[in-house]
Amino acid sequence: MLPITMFKNQLLSAVLIFCCVLLQAGPARADMYQRCVALSEQDPDAAFDLALEWEASDLTGGAFHCAGLALTALGLFDAAAGRFQQAAHHGQNMNDVQRAMLYQQSGEAWLLAGRGDEAVAAFSKALGFAPQNPSYLYARARGLELIEKPDEALVDVNAAITFDPTNSLAYLLRARLERQVGQLADAARDIETAITMRIDMVPAQLERGLIRFEQDDREGALEDWRAVIAADVEPDGTPGFASKTASRFIEELGLQAETAR
Repeated sequence: MLPITMFKNQLLSAVLIFCCVLLQAGPARADMYQRCVALSEQDPDAAFDLALEWEASDLTGGAFHCAGLALTALGLFDAAAGRFQQAAHHGQNMNDVQRAMLYQQSGEAWLLAGRGDEAVAAFSKALGFAPQNPSYLYARARGLELIEKPDEALVDVNAAITFDPTNSLAYLLRARLERQVGQLADAARDIETAITMRIDMVPAQLERGLIRFEQDDREGALEDWRAVIAADVEPDGTPGFASKTASRFIEELGLQAETAR
């Protein structure tokens, strides 16, 4: 799934777009939206209440979007996803690019909520407006992986890489999917491509360890997972999520003896 910090950067891009859309509807609506957005950062509960009051008379989608921002700040990702989708559906005076971006944000929020089916539906709506957009194809592939449809996800991620061969995260995803369907040589090639492109080594080595293990390279798998354990440490010194996952792999796959060497 997309890290929450990256998702919030996407939301900031949409705020700028909505400001332009709302200026066309009049300065009063633009001011209302900007006030609601600012409030969502300081007091998301109050911002949500303000958005609810505004929704009844708003035809721009700005009220729904601000409500989604407030719900995101509160960690209520499923409810936020619904609001972003309503903004895309009900907002007037938007072009296809703007509407597609809102459906993308809805999909990302569904992923953060762990709702793969809804995420795939939202990304499919975004692709309806921009069928060759590599970001939307990559995003839908992540949703399809979440609902355990690796073959369909591979179709999307292959297309995403065709349209944008510079996205290292897409190669990491494709490697993971190829491993899931037993295409280990392809998976090994793609994970090395991602690493060459200077992707974050923690998720890359976590995945490469799995690929190596399934290729009967136990020593290589241990090397990767030990590196993850050493690198993924929280500021307070406790193991991070990837570190805990690597430790679990070592234990569950019976590699403790090799670890002790």
